[in-house]
Amino acid sequence: MAKHARDRQRTWSCERLEPRQLLAAAPIITEFMAANSSTLADGYGRYADWIELYNAGDASVDLAGWHLTDDPADLAKWQFPSTSQSLLAPGEFLTVFASGDGLPDVAGNLHANFALAAAGEHLILADASLQIVSEFGRDGLEYPAQFDDVSFGTPQTSSSTTLVGAGSTVTAVVPPDERWGVAWTEQGFSFPGDVGAVAGTWGAGYDAAVGSGGSEPTAVLRLDFDDRSAPTTSEVDNPPGYESYRLTSTSGPTTRVFGEVAVTVAPYNHGGSGALDDRDRSAPTPQPPQLNLDQLYDDFIFSANTTTGTGLEVTLSGLLPGAAYDLRLRSYDMGSSGVRRSTWTEESSGESVVLAAPYEFDGTAPPISDDDYVISSQVVASPTGTLQIRGVREDGLSYGVFLNSLDLDLAPLADVIKLDFNDEFSSELGAADTEPGYQPFTLGDSGSTVAGVKVTLSSLGGAVLEDRDRSVPLDVSPSFTLDQIYDDFIFANDDVPSSGQGLEVLLENLTPGALYRLVLRSYDGGNSGGDRESVWTEVSGATPITLAANYVFNAASPPTSDGDATISAFVYASSEGSLRVRGVNANAERAVFLNALELQGGGQAGDFTPFIGTDLQEAMRGVNGSAYLRSTFELPPDTPLDQLTLDVQYDAGFVAYLNGQEVARRNAPTAAGTAPAFDAVAVAERNDADALTVEHINLTAWKNLLTDSGENVLAFHGLNSDAMDDDYLLLPTLSALGLDSATPRYFTESTPGALNGAGVLGFVERPQFSAERGFYDAPFQVTLTTATTGAAIYYTI
Repeated sequence: MAKHARDRQRTWSCERLEPRQLLAAAPIITEFMAANSSTLADGYGRYADWIELYNAGDASVDLAGWHLTDDPADLAKWQFPSTSQSLLAPGEFLTVFASGDGLPDVAGNLHANFALAAAGEHLILADASLQIVSEFGRDGLEYPAQFDDVSFGTPQTSSSTTLVGAGSTVTAVVPPDERWGVAWTEQGFSFPGDVGAVAGTWGAGYDAAVGSGGSEPTAVLRLDFDDRSAPTTSEVDNPPGYESYRLTSTSGPTTRVFGEVAVTVAPYNHGGSGALDDRDRSAPTPQPPQLNLDQLYDDFIFSANTTTGTGLEVTLSGLLPGAAYDLRLRSYDMGSSGVRRSTWTEESSGESVVLAAPYEFDGTAPPISDDDYVISSQVVASPTGTLQIRGVREDGLSYGVFLNSLDLDLAPLADVIKLDFNDEFSSELGAADTEPGYQPFTLGDSGSTVAGVKVTLSSLGGAVLEDRDRSVPLDVSPSFTLDQIYDDFIFANDDVPSSGQGLEVLLENLTPGALYRLVLRSYDGGNSGGDRESVWTEVSGATPITLAANYVFNAASPPTSDGDATISAFVYASSEGSLRVRGVNANAERAVFLNALELQGGGQAGDFTPFIGTDLQEAMRGVNGSAYLRSTFELPPDTPLDQLTLDVQYDAGFVAYLNGQEVARRNAPTAAGTAPAFDAVAVAERNDADALTVEHINLTAWKNLLTDSGENVLAFHGLNSDAMDDDYLLLPTLSALGLDSATPRYFTESTPGALNGAGVLGFVERPQFSAERGFYDAPFQVTLTTATTGAAIYYTI
């Protein structure tokens, strides 16, 4: 266990290795934690101190016989045993627990025979000849006092050069046999022209599956297809909430726009005039409560062509790309005697998704409920935000394709998090300070995790993040249930506010590529001075998404319903599973306030299509569970190459090759070094969430395979779980990293087994007030102090 003692304050120093030494003396201590309360557990489930080592050199090193110690007078205090863990490849990390045990635990983790002092001491790595290679604390001084679950070490800021990634060119072939062996992975190889090679960009794969979500649907469209000669007033011909759609042509397409969605009706596979028509029949007799939408069944459009394979198409554009929608079509004609049959599909993905086959109705059997003669299905919009619905008549029947109405709802989205931003010190006590379902969140909670989502708050443009607690807005109507949400908030403050100052909310651990609905609530009832204007964006992707270009609130107009003072938008999580929301002042006024943040969605995250640049569905699905993929690239001159990394999203496996040499594999059916068969499949399936999560693979041990004087090849034997599987994905990013070590710092986010971040130099003590909080009836002076030397105190009144 850690030797915790935090009453001593010592000066300290740390040896900084010169860059040339880092390459020569490969293993170094990069990070340690001397007060591990809950960060990293050992094989027994205990939280012991730990030490991270990193091989910064170009060659592997065997640490067997090397030493770790906390005593400069006893450099041989603990010796590395000869195990598989003692062999450290270039760029590889090793974590050793400093528990005092001295022996490996049940999970095989190495344990030193000493613990670290949180109050400060020495930490030394010595080689087999007892020469000090790396240390923290030297010349009789000690490393500084440590804090619970905060690590200490050397920042490892990096420059990154992407060698292959999303948008890089790739050539893919579904192999017919073993004719190439592994020669296709080598430099100078080209696939012959007769093997159906598919050229495109990363990622590669396909998705024939349909995703879904989970809470309340959002209405998008309600269309009643009317006869052109029918009455035009909705009160007469359309049920409440439905809009009329009338054809302008019976031989060509008709396009009408409803809000953001354009709806085009066109004949399908027709040979000339008379392709479409419409009719107005008598409406069925209403039969409440089962049949209330009787007016939807009276008139319709239909395919007037009786040729085999003809029908009609409805194309919806302007939808959310990759989003799941609930679709309901009504198809009925009381004037058509006997059974009428048709087949209905959705075609926007390039592959028919069956909605109903066959669908049938009998015109002599009128509907008796709103759910009669309904085709209902969940569909997924294409990457361009379209749906293409097709109805085709059954052979041998005269007319069969009729369309009375179309309902479209955005599929349910489940609640992910609901945050109520509260004043850290002045909020009311108990549940009265928030609303049911909301999680109180303060500035002090920044960096913590709520319902699996990590939430980090930061300021922009030199502003300072602060909070306030105001009076609760009056609960003036039954539609206003969130009055406690609008009383307190966080905000971006500055003595001299300016345009561009603001705050940022970073949400991490989301499902990569998933659709989310984001709601922000922004209001301050105590903010005088008229309108406050701000600009809100989401910036996790390459192109910022505007959430509100001109959001304005005024303290004199308090919210009176749950929909007031809100910013709402649909957004997609980045490929890393994050959203980065920014609000900035639109002018020189404090205007960026945040009462609450709500996030719904993630349920449609199974859609691979936003990540696919090369579609392999036609070439691969039903043909082979394997694909050969290769990219060629050159190493730019003077590229820093301290580390080589491969970040990959995949479903369901692969073997990776660099210039003909196997460098990594996942879920492959053969042993390492043995190429899988041309028609091999992965040994395990992966769920969509795992497939879209980026896996980081360290390839530094293979960086010497690269050439800086010509073509390099990154190749993959891609493996699906089955040739008939409904989706497949491979998206790699190969990067060259250059590392720059700096003065040791504290890390509030420790990274055992990974590169360190920027860190912080230290921590400041909380300000102390010369007067207690409370109510006063006369002016008085307040003095603010802090025990931290050199600290600046910022305050507002």
